[in-house]
Amino acid sequence: MNRLWIRITLLFTLVLMTAITIPIVLIALFGDFDRPSDFDANDQQRYEERVADAEEEAHTDVPRTGPPRRGPRSIKHAWSVIPSIVLRIAFGIAILGALAGGIASFLISRPFSKMAEAASNIGSGDFGQRVDLKGPREITSLATAFNGMASDLQKAETLRNNLIADVSHELRTPLTVLEGNLRAVLDGVYTLDETEVANLYGQTRVLTRLVEDLHLLSRAEAQQLSLNLGKLSISKILTETIANFEPLATDNGITLNLVAPHSLPDVYADRQRVHQILGNLMSNALRHTPNDGQITLEATTLEDVVQIQVTDTGTGIDAEHLDHLFDRFYRTDKSRSRETGGSGLGLAIVKAMVEAQHGTIQASSAGQDQGTTITLTLPVA
Repeated sequence: MNRLWIRITLLFTLVLMTAITIPIVLIALFGDFDRPSDFDANDQQRYEERVADAEEEAHTDVPRTGPPRRGPRSIKHAWSVIPSIVLRIAFGIAILGALAGGIASFLISRPFSKMAEAASNIGSGDFGQRVDLKGPREITSLATAFNGMASDLQKAETLRNNLIADVSHELRTPLTVLEGNLRAVLDGVYTLDETEVANLYGQTRVLTRLVEDLHLLSRAEAQQLSLNLGKLSISKILTETIANFEPLATDNGITLNLVAPHSLPDVYADRQRVHQILGNLMSNALRHTPNDGQITLEATTLEDVVQIQVTDTGTGIDAEHLDHLFDRFYRTDKSRSRETGGSGLGLAIVKAMVEAQHGTIQASSAGQDQGTTITLTLPVA
């Protein structure tokens, strides 16, 4: 009785029986059965018996001939005036209706049973479960939402496993260096002089920076990043960014260009976070741009957003890497270490901070040695 299709069947049958019974009862109580053609032989006999019973109950000595007076009949005699064929037809309709209701309710409840089974399997760790998109629009909409949820859970589980593996890998290198050097000092292989202490301190700074990056990224992705949003002169921010990186670019023989109109509108953003975003993008561009290269910081207005592009003439990115460029710990060159290629968290942090300020970011490149362009947008104030 707890099965959905059984409940629907019983409800359908009850409604159908009520819909059939009520009209029959009303006809029996108030209907006109005066004409003999309305009855067959059995119905006529029952009808005459009903008339005789009615006369006896009325204690009258005057026999009545023909049909009784019209008007409401008693429930006791109402059924006696209903033609038997009507009752048989009603009973047959009820049986067929119950059967049809059972089949229909079973077909309706079957997708829900499959979803419940799939949900149970997902709860057990099988995130590859999907349900068929069949049935009425409401069921297919529910199935589509369920499959979308399952896909998101599967993706989240994959990212979680990858994150654990990546964090373990990133922590292993500095911890191994620390452990090895400290063991060497304890064994008397190394002397704990100023150079060795500086080396150990450098490894602790690597660990601290990694932990800080992970903490910042987790807060940004959870939308818990503290933001001081307000009206901000993006023109001033761009000028300051170019000024901050000009000395480093000059030392490496790289030319910095700023392309922005004087009428650039203000944006609605956080000054500190925008500085951090542009600083990270400029640092990446400088790291991957060879001597005598160029980096262009360009800003334009597009409807209700300001578009900012950081374009370099550096190593470029293959198409296969573009979709993963903003993933955690992703490096286009797997041979790069943390010292040469960064932690792989910088662009993931940039993306999280841009989206936290209701902006967008994407990367494009024509391929190896063709340079890279990072495009981001921020809403106009």
